[in-house]
Amino acid sequence: MAQAQVLSSEAEQAKKQLEQTIAQSEKEKEDIRSQAEKEKEVLCARFDNEKLSMKENQDAFLENERKHQAEEIQNLRESQEKQVASLTESNEKQLQAL
Repeated sequence: MAQAQVLSSEAEQAKKQLEQTIAQSEKEKEDIRSQAEKEKEVLCARFDNEKLSMKENQDAFLENERKHQAEEIQNLRESQEKQVASLTESNEKQLQAL
């Protein structure tokens, strides 16, 4: 009988220890899950920031391209205006010579 009580007590202690181990494992699992969720949020925020930065860089690049094209168009207009003025002057001189 005494041996049965000792075995029962040992079994009860083993059961409590197993329950504590299970509870600790569940807590660790939840901590890992929570940490993974936090890391996911950080990575998502970084990704969003990178996308925003890339968009800003793309917008800046496109704006620079527009400015460059506008300058080229303006330079072409000025060049054409000079050519027209030069041709007009040349034609007027030729007409006066006639």
